[in-house]
Amino acid sequence: MPWLRKLTRRAGPTPVPRSSAEAPPHITARVRYELFFGITSEIILFSDQRTLKILDANDAAARAYGYTRAEFQELSINDLRLPGTESIVARHVSDAGGVHGTMFETVHVRKDGTTFPVEVVARTAWVEGQRIIISAIRDVTQRLRAAHHAERLTEVWRLATDPAIDEESRLFAMLRAGAAGISAGGRYVARLSHVDGSDVVVDAVTPEPRGVEDAGPGARFPLAGSLEARVLGAHRSIGWSDESSSAIGVPVDVAEERYALTFCSDEPSGELFTAEDEAFVEILGGFFASRLSQARLRRQLVHQIGHDRLTSLPNRAGLRQAVHRAIDEDHACTLVVIDLDAFDAVNETLGHLVADAVLVEVGAAFAGELRPGEFVARLEGDTFGLLLPGNDRAATGERIAVWRALFEQPFGVGDREGRKTARITACFGVATSPDDGTTFEKVLTNATSALRAAKARGPGRIAYFDRELERLVSHRRVLRAELRDAIERDEFELFYQPTVALATLRITGAEALLRWNHPTRGLLAPDEFIPFAQQEGSIRDIDRWVAQRTVAQVAELRDAPAGFRCYFNLSARTMDDGEFVPWLADVRERHPAAEDKLGIEITENAAMLDFERTQGALSELRRLGIRVAIDDFGTGYSSLAYLKRFPIDVMKIDRSFIEGIERDATARALVETLLAIAAQFGCATVAEGVETAEQLEWLQRTTCTAVQGYHLARPMPFVAFSASLSNMMPADQRPRSDR
Repeated sequence: MPWLRKLTRRAGPTPVPRSSAEAPPHITARVRYELFFGITSEIILFSDQRTLKILDANDAAARAYGYTRAEFQELSINDLRLPGTESIVARHVSDAGGVHGTMFETVHVRKDGTTFPVEVVARTAWVEGQRIIISAIRDVTQRLRAAHHAERLTEVWRLATDPAIDEESRLFAMLRAGAAGISAGGRYVARLSHVDGSDVVVDAVTPEPRGVEDAGPGARFPLAGSLEARVLGAHRSIGWSDESSSAIGVPVDVAEERYALTFCSDEPSGELFTAEDEAFVEILGGFFASRLSQARLRRQLVHQIGHDRLTSLPNRAGLRQAVHRAIDEDHACTLVVIDLDAFDAVNETLGHLVADAVLVEVGAAFAGELRPGEFVARLEGDTFGLLLPGNDRAATGERIAVWRALFEQPFGVGDREGRKTARITACFGVATSPDDGTTFEKVLTNATSALRAAKARGPGRIAYFDRELERLVSHRRVLRAELRDAIERDEFELFYQPTVALATLRITGAEALLRWNHPTRGLLAPDEFIPFAQQEGSIRDIDRWVAQRTVAQVAELRDAPAGFRCYFNLSARTMDDGEFVPWLADVRERHPAAEDKLGIEITENAAMLDFERTQGALSELRRLGIRVAIDDFGTGYSSLAYLKRFPIDVMKIDRSFIEGIERDATARALVETLLAIAAQFGCATVAEGVETAEQLEWLQRTTCTAVQGYHLARPMPFVAFSASLSNMMPADQRPRSDR
């Protein structure tokens, strides 16, 4: 080769060694050329600039193109180019003669017809009058593949985080972008499958499959022998190809659920899947795992938002959606609010865990009776809501009868043996749409009003909302609004009802009773407004007003007899207020004249709502010198074992037991039993509601300590009560007695 001889002639003389022993081997220019030409990994081609005939190629070129070095010398550069790239080659052949040569990218063809992208760096050189193109060629398949993968991954991530795309569309868009990133040739179907036991459920597939297991979204087929089985068995990304198809996939684990992300084609792959392809699919699997995990968490949160944790039934929010859906679709519907009767007794006697178990059983029984179109939810506590289609009263009555029948059998309480049960009943309040309201809040309010009416009639009752109830609801709504400002307008007043000792028939104490001087309705008793105060949360402010006014007025009673005690009522919410006792201590310190004249009353049921907290509050009050009385004793559901642990000074026997004692032996026996219990606890007793001389005379023959009632004195304003103390009851005005 003349041009090669010219190149080797330029190598220069070989240096002469100092001695023959130190002489290095003689490396000729030809040897140097062959060494470099053979060991470099770069593809090197020498070609004639005029004819583009290949003059020589190195071993790296032979490996890349599949030709021998001898075969290369029968080819030209045009034989390696992809058809249609003539202009690219011509332009860059011209540029190769420049000072810096040229660099460009194109596509070359191997001996077997396959193609691959290349980067070409070319320069020309004159060798013995012949202009030679020296081309250094690099296969850039991996670089372009990596760039393509990176571009597709960026697109998948953009789709995964785009808030403007809904979840279903997002899944399909991510699959399409992922399929476009598979570098091996062919059209690939992307499929995301969920493994359910021994079956595969296809969640999404795009584009539509053509021959490779025609399974669209929602399709279900056996796992064994499927693409998913092969992917899941590999525990990592895996790709393969045979004479009819090719596929690549990766397992996707989300918590305890298993998915498979697969890309398959109904054509064999033109080239093998590389490690980069498998890494790309693994990263895609990570993206889908993150997306599926977020979707799973979102479903859980949505379920928690719309469902009750204890019973797993829908909650108030879930019922609201169901009612709104029915109303929006112009469907008539019926809302039934169900409340368990006296469920506080279950909490108090059996404990909260057992009560929760009963609620779970009740919820399961309700859910088991649902028909298509019906919906049940737990609203709060022991209150449930039932949505029925239509508003026909006869049909509603038939369905409620089914639900009432559930309470004819006892419910389990969750014990290990399943032997213990609890018998309960429930009341039902019914309202319909559109007759009783066109919003969830309105229908629920009216159904709740009907429920109150049902509970007022006794356990296990049903009430339908009607116009009279609507009038009462409107009246109560106005009353609630007015109640909020009653304290600021100074509309409350205390009346005092004396307590008379049976032994002396003299006043030994009193009970402070709240009255509301309503600006238009006159003097209102507590029963007409206290329930609203408890619902609205203003009862604590009212209790503090009562306590402060009682302490201040009792301090003014200069003629009070020795041992005089005035008791005022406290609600359960105030007993639960950890700041009340210190506040009361401060109030009492400002009125030292009342320090030994005070007592509080709390109902038996209120005392049992939070036993530990109530016990602590009562003990603190006792340490302040304030006596404790249990009101309405005998009407609640408290356990005597618990009641015994309360620091109680006085038990007040409810008027319902006193009524009829002068003529009813059973009533007398009940009162005697209650008096005996009080004696065992070491408590004084006060009989409430004494309205006849006969009742008083019978009580004088018992161990009862004191009485209170209209026969002796009615509640009176503070001025009148103070005057009565100064005149203490004269002997000639005392009721007759055998004692």
